[in-house]
Amino acid sequence: MTARYRPLSVSIALLGLTAIAGCGGQTTQGGSEDPDPGAGGTDVEEIDSDGADYEGPELPEGMDELRFGWAQLTDYSSRNPTNDEIEGLYVDVARDIAEDIGVDIVFSESTWPTIVLGLEADKYDFTFVGKTEERETQSDFTEDLLEADFTFAVREGETEELPDFDALDVEGNTIGVTTGSNTDEALTPLVENAEILRVQDVGGVLLAVQNGQADAMAGVRDYLLASIEGYPLETVDSAWGTSVQGITVPPGNDELLEVMSYQAERLKDEGVIEDLIEKYELIGVEASE
Repeated sequence: MTARYRPLSVSIALLGLTAIAGCGGQTTQGGSEDPDPGAGGTDVEEIDSDGADYEGPELPEGMDELRFGWAQLTDYSSRNPTNDEIEGLYVDVARDIAEDIGVDIVFSESTWPTIVLGLEADKYDFTFVGKTEERETQSDFTEDLLEADFTFAVREGETEELPDFDALDVEGNTIGVTTGSNTDEALTPLVENAEILRVQDVGGVLLAVQNGQADAMAGVRDYLLASIEGYPLETVDSAWGTSVQGITVPPGNDELLEVMSYQAERLKDEGVIEDLIEKYELIGVEASE
Protein backbone atom coordinates (compact mmCIF):
# COMPACT_ATOMS: atom_id res chain seq x y z
CA MET A 1 0.00 0.00 0.00
CA THR A 2 1.30 3.42 -0.90
CA ALA A 3 0.50 6.71 0.77
CA ARG A 4 1.01 10.03 -0.99
CA TYR A 5 2.51 13.02 0.81
CA ARG A 6 1.85 16.69 0.13
CA PRO A 7 4.19 19.39 1.44
CA LEU A 8 2.99 22.82 2.49
CA SER A 9 3.80 25.44 -0.12
CA VAL A 10 2.75 29.08 0.07
CA SER A 11 1.27 28.47 3.50
CA ILE A 12 4.68 28.01 5.11
CA ALA A 13 5.08 31.70 5.76
CA LEU A 14 1.56 31.91 7.16
CA LEU A 15 1.96 29.06 9.62
CA GLY A 16 5.59 29.63 10.47
CA LEU A 17 6.38 25.90 10.21
CA THR A 18 8.16 23.37 8.06
CA ALA A 19 6.36 20.49 6.39
CA ILE A 20 7.96 17.12 5.91
CA ALA A 21 7.40 15.14 2.74
CA GLY A 22 8.38 11.54 2.17
CA CYS A 23 8.93 8.63 4.54
CA GLY A 24 12.35 9.33 5.98
CA GLY A 25 12.83 13.09 5.85
CA GLN A 26 13.34 14.95 9.10
CA THR A 27 13.72 18.71 8.97
CA THR A 28 13.57 21.02 11.94
CA GLN A 29 12.10 24.50 11.90
CA GLY A 30 14.59 26.72 10.17
CA GLY A 31 15.58 23.94 7.78
CA SER A 32 18.54 22.27 9.53
CA GLU A 33 18.68 18.52 9.03
CA ASP A 34 19.46 15.70 11.47
CA PRO A 35 18.85 17.54 14.74
CA ASP A 36 20.97 16.61 17.75
CA PRO A 37 19.08 13.79 19.54
CA GLY A 38 19.92 15.39 22.87
CA ALA A 39 19.80 19.04 21.95
CA GLY A 40 17.59 20.19 24.84
CA GLY A 41 18.63 21.19 28.35
CA THR A 42 18.98 19.02 31.43
CA ASP A 43 17.36 19.21 34.88
CA VAL A 44 18.94 17.39 37.84
CA GLU A 45 16.73 16.34 40.75
CA GLU A 46 18.04 14.93 43.99
CA ILE A 47 15.97 12.00 45.19
CA ASP A 48 15.20 11.80 48.89
CA SER A 49 15.63 8.05 49.08
CA ASP A 50 18.58 5.80 49.80
CA GLY A 51 17.02 2.75 48.16
CA ALA A 52 17.39 0.75 51.37
CA ASP A 53 14.31 -1.32 50.58
CA TYR A 54 15.18 -1.90 46.92
CA GLU A 55 15.11 -5.61 46.09
CA GLY A 56 15.66 -5.54 42.36
CA PRO A 57 18.71 -6.07 40.14
CA GLU A 58 21.60 -3.63 40.51
CA LEU A 59 22.31 -0.85 38.06
CA PRO A 60 25.33 -1.34 35.78
CA GLU A 61 28.64 -0.66 37.51
CA GLY A 62 29.50 3.03 37.73
CA MET A 63 25.92 4.23 37.20
CA ASP A 64 25.13 6.37 40.25
CA GLU A 65 22.26 8.33 38.70
CA LEU A 66 19.59 7.77 36.06
CA ARG A 67 19.21 9.99 32.99
CA PHE A 68 15.73 10.14 31.51
CA GLY A 69 15.06 11.40 27.99
CA TRP A 70 11.84 13.31 27.42
CA ALA A 71 10.09 15.38 24.76
CA GLN A 72 7.12 17.71 24.89
CA LEU A 73 3.82 15.84 25.28
CA THR A 74 0.99 17.32 27.32
CA ASP A 75 0.06 15.24 30.41
CA TYR A 76 3.00 12.90 29.78
CA SER A 77 6.16 15.01 29.76
CA SER A 78 6.02 18.78 29.61
CA ARG A 79 7.37 21.85 31.38
CA ASN A 80 4.85 23.69 33.53
CA PRO A 81 5.10 27.38 32.55
CA THR A 82 3.99 28.55 36.00
CA ASN A 83 6.82 26.88 37.96
CA ASP A 84 9.18 25.67 35.20
CA GLU A 85 8.97 22.10 36.53
CA ILE A 86 8.78 19.03 34.29
CA GLU A 87 5.66 16.99 34.90
CA GLY A 88 3.44 14.28 33.45
CA LEU A 89 2.90 10.53 33.56
CA TYR A 90 6.22 9.63 31.92
CA VAL A 91 8.07 12.01 34.25
CA ASP A 92 6.36 10.63 37.35
CA VAL A 93 7.28 7.09 36.26
CA ALA A 94 10.94 8.11 35.92
CA ARG A 95 10.91 9.72 39.38
CA ASP A 96 9.24 6.66 40.90
CA ILE A 97 11.93 4.39 39.47
CA ALA A 98 14.74 6.62 40.75
CA GLU A 99 13.15 6.77 44.20
CA ASP A 100 12.76 2.99 44.35
CA ILE A 101 16.41 2.42 43.45
CA GLY A 102 17.69 5.38 45.52
CA VAL A 103 19.53 7.43 42.89
CA ASP A 104 19.19 10.98 41.58
CA ILE A 105 17.36 11.56 38.30
CA VAL A 106 18.51 13.76 35.41
CA PHE A 107 15.89 14.89 32.88
CA SER A 108 17.36 15.45 29.41
CA GLU A 109 15.12 17.17 26.89
CA SER A 110 14.98 15.79 23.35
CA THR A 111 12.54 15.78 20.41
CA TRP A 112 10.13 13.06 19.33
CA PRO A 113 11.81 12.39 15.95
CA THR A 114 15.15 11.81 17.72
CA ILE A 115 14.26 10.62 21.21
CA VAL A 116 15.18 6.96 20.67
CA LEU A 117 18.37 7.91 18.80
CA GLY A 118 19.44 9.75 21.96
CA LEU A 119 19.69 6.43 23.78
CA GLU A 120 22.29 5.03 21.42
CA ALA A 121 24.09 8.40 21.42
CA ASP A 122 24.41 8.08 25.23
CA LYS A 123 22.45 11.27 25.87
CA TYR A 124 20.34 9.47 28.48
CA ASP A 125 19.77 5.97 29.91
CA PHE A 126 16.06 5.35 29.37
CA THR A 127 12.88 6.88 28.07
CA PHE A 128 9.16 6.10 27.85
CA VAL A 129 7.70 6.01 24.33
CA GLY A 130 5.19 4.36 22.04
CA LYS A 131 6.45 1.16 20.46
CA THR A 132 6.98 1.04 16.70
CA GLU A 133 8.80 -1.44 14.50
CA GLU A 134 11.55 1.09 13.82
CA ARG A 135 12.04 1.96 17.48
CA GLU A 136 12.24 -1.72 18.40
CA THR A 137 15.23 -2.06 16.04
CA GLN A 138 16.91 0.97 17.62
CA SER A 139 16.45 0.15 21.32
CA ASP A 140 15.37 -2.55 23.77
CA PHE A 141 11.91 -2.35 25.35
CA THR A 142 10.51 -3.64 28.62
CA GLU A 143 7.10 -5.24 28.75
CA ASP A 144 4.20 -3.02 27.71
CA LEU A 145 2.95 -0.49 30.29
CA LEU A 146 0.27 1.58 28.53
CA GLU A 147 -2.24 1.23 25.72
CA ALA A 148 -3.99 4.23 24.19
CA ASP A 149 -6.49 4.77 21.36
CA PHE A 150 -5.39 6.33 18.08
CA THR A 151 -8.08 8.62 16.65
CA PHE A 152 -8.57 11.81 14.61
CA ALA A 153 -9.31 15.47 15.33
CA VAL A 154 -11.34 17.27 12.66
CA ARG A 155 -12.90 20.71 12.33
CA GLU A 156 -15.97 21.34 14.46
CA GLY A 157 -19.14 20.19 12.74
CA GLU A 158 -17.37 17.64 10.51
CA THR A 159 -17.48 14.54 12.75
CA GLU A 160 -20.54 13.19 10.93
CA GLU A 161 -18.93 13.71 7.52
CA LEU A 162 -15.58 12.30 8.66
CA PRO A 163 -16.46 9.86 11.46
CA ASP A 164 -13.73 7.26 11.01
CA PHE A 165 -10.65 6.04 9.14
CA ASP A 166 -12.57 4.82 6.08
CA ALA A 167 -14.22 8.21 5.60
CA LEU A 168 -10.85 9.97 5.78
CA ASP A 169 -8.84 7.55 3.65
CA VAL A 170 -10.36 8.92 0.44
CA GLU A 171 -8.62 10.52 -2.51
CA GLY A 172 -8.55 14.28 -2.05
CA ASN A 173 -8.38 14.14 1.75
CA THR A 174 -5.26 15.01 3.76
CA ILE A 175 -4.32 13.68 7.21
CA GLY A 176 -1.78 15.58 9.27
CA VAL A 177 0.75 14.02 11.65
CA THR A 178 3.84 15.13 13.52
CA THR A 179 6.88 13.79 11.73
CA GLY A 180 8.78 10.94 13.38
CA SER A 181 6.01 10.18 15.88
CA ASN A 182 4.65 6.72 16.62
CA THR A 183 1.38 7.99 15.10
CA ASP A 184 3.26 8.68 11.87
CA GLU A 185 4.67 5.16 11.69
CA ALA A 186 1.41 3.47 12.69
CA LEU A 187 -0.73 5.41 10.21
CA THR A 188 1.50 5.31 7.12
CA PRO A 189 1.08 1.63 6.16
CA LEU A 190 -2.70 1.86 6.61
CA VAL A 191 -3.36 4.82 4.33
CA GLU A 192 -4.11 3.89 0.70
CA ASN A 193 -5.86 6.89 -0.83
CA ALA A 194 -5.54 10.02 1.31
CA GLU A 195 -2.45 12.21 1.46
CA ILE A 196 -0.29 12.41 4.58
CA LEU A 197 1.01 15.80 5.64
CA ARG A 198 4.00 15.63 7.97
CA VAL A 199 4.75 18.69 10.11
CA GLN A 200 7.55 19.12 12.63
CA ASP A 201 5.41 20.38 15.53
CA VAL A 202 1.92 19.78 16.89
CA GLY A 203 0.87 23.42 16.62
CA GLY A 204 1.65 23.35 12.92
CA VAL A 205 -0.58 20.33 12.33
CA LEU A 206 -3.43 21.89 14.31
CA LEU A 207 -3.19 25.09 12.26
CA ALA A 208 -3.12 23.08 9.04
CA VAL A 209 -6.41 21.40 9.99
CA GLN A 210 -7.96 24.66 11.19
CA ASN A 211 -6.98 26.47 7.97
CA GLY A 212 -8.18 23.68 5.68
CA GLN A 213 -4.78 22.43 4.49
CA ALA A 214 -5.48 19.11 6.20
CA ASP A 215 -8.82 17.43 6.88
CA ALA A 216 -7.78 15.77 10.13
CA MET A 217 -4.94 15.31 12.60
CA ALA A 218 -4.12 11.78 13.69
CA GLY A 219 -2.90 11.06 17.20
CA VAL A 220 -3.50 9.43 20.56
CA ARG A 221 -6.98 10.37 21.81
CA ASP A 222 -6.13 11.89 25.18
CA TYR A 223 -3.27 13.90 23.69
CA LEU A 224 -5.46 15.21 20.89
CA LEU A 225 -8.13 16.26 23.40
CA ALA A 226 -5.55 18.25 25.36
CA SER A 227 -3.95 19.70 22.23
CA ILE A 228 -7.10 20.99 20.54
CA GLU A 229 -8.14 23.20 23.46
CA GLY A 230 -8.54 26.69 22.03
CA TYR A 231 -8.88 25.41 18.46
CA PRO A 232 -12.21 24.97 16.59
CA LEU A 233 -11.56 21.22 16.39
CA GLU A 234 -13.08 18.07 17.91
CA THR A 235 -12.20 14.39 18.06
CA VAL A 236 -14.22 11.63 16.41
CA ASP A 237 -15.61 8.78 18.51
CA SER A 238 -13.98 5.98 16.53
CA ALA A 239 -10.45 4.61 16.95
CA TRP A 240 -8.21 3.43 14.11
CA GLY A 241 -5.56 1.65 16.18
CA THR A 242 -3.79 1.31 19.51
CA SER A 243 -0.58 2.93 20.73
CA VAL A 244 1.36 0.48 22.91
CA GLN A 245 3.89 2.22 25.14
CA GLY A 246 6.74 1.20 27.42
CA ILE A 247 10.19 1.94 28.79
CA THR A 248 13.13 1.52 26.45
CA VAL A 249 16.91 1.51 26.95
CA PRO A 250 19.99 1.57 24.70
CA PRO A 251 20.36 -1.56 22.53
CA GLY A 252 22.51 -4.29 24.01
CA ASN A 253 22.58 -2.96 27.58
CA ASP A 254 21.27 -6.16 29.15
CA GLU A 255 21.99 -5.11 32.74
CA LEU A 256 19.99 -1.90 32.44
CA LEU A 257 17.21 -3.70 30.57
CA GLU A 258 16.96 -6.16 33.47
CA VAL A 259 16.60 -3.28 35.93
CA MET A 260 13.94 -1.54 33.85
CA SER A 261 12.05 -4.78 33.20
CA TYR A 262 11.91 -5.33 36.96
CA GLN A 263 10.68 -1.76 37.39
CA ALA A 264 8.01 -2.14 34.70
CA GLU A 265 6.62 -5.21 36.44
CA ARG A 266 6.73 -3.45 39.83
CA LEU A 267 4.95 -0.36 38.48
CA LYS A 268 2.07 -2.51 37.23
CA ASP A 269 1.94 -4.76 40.31
CA GLU A 270 1.79 -1.78 42.67
CA GLY A 271 -0.88 -0.02 40.62
CA VAL A 272 1.36 2.98 39.89
CA ILE A 273 0.34 3.16 36.23
CA GLU A 274 -3.39 3.06 37.04
CA ASP A 275 -2.93 5.78 39.67
CA LEU A 276 -1.11 8.04 37.22
CA ILE A 277 -3.75 7.54 34.53
CA GLU A 278 -6.32 8.70 37.09
CA LYS A 279 -4.11 11.57 38.32
CA TYR A 280 -3.78 13.07 34.84
CA GLU A 281 -7.37 12.16 33.86
CA LEU A 282 -6.24 10.47 30.67
CA ILE A 283 -9.03 9.40 28.31
CA GLY A 284 -8.82 6.25 26.20
CA VAL A 285 -5.73 5.08 28.09
CA GLU A 286 -5.35 1.82 30.03
CA ALA A 287 -2.56 0.05 31.86
CA SER A 288 -1.32 -2.96 29.92
CA GLU A 289 -2.09 -6.35 31.45
